[in-house]
Amino acid sequence: MEPRPCELEIADVNNLYLEEGTLTYEVLEGWWTDAGTFDSLLRANNLVAEAGANKMTLPADRASECSFQESAR
Repeated sequence: MEPRPCELEIADVNNLYLEEGTLTYEVLEGWWTDAGTFDSLLRANNLVAEAGANKMTLPADRASECSFQESAR
C-alpha cells in the first residue's frame, strides 16, 4: 500500500522521531488488534463489546484473534 500524496505511513513518522532523537514508547497492558480495514474494525468492535476495552481477559475462543502483551514484571 502506497501512501497518498501528503500522507505518511506510521513507520515514516516513527523513523522521523527516531532520527530527531525524540522517539519514546510505553508498554501498555491488555490486548491489541489491528483495525485498519472494515472487517478488522468490526472484529475490534465486537471484541470491545464482548470483553470491554483493553481488559486482559477474553473468552478462550476469541483469545487467538488478539496479540497479548504481558505486564512487565
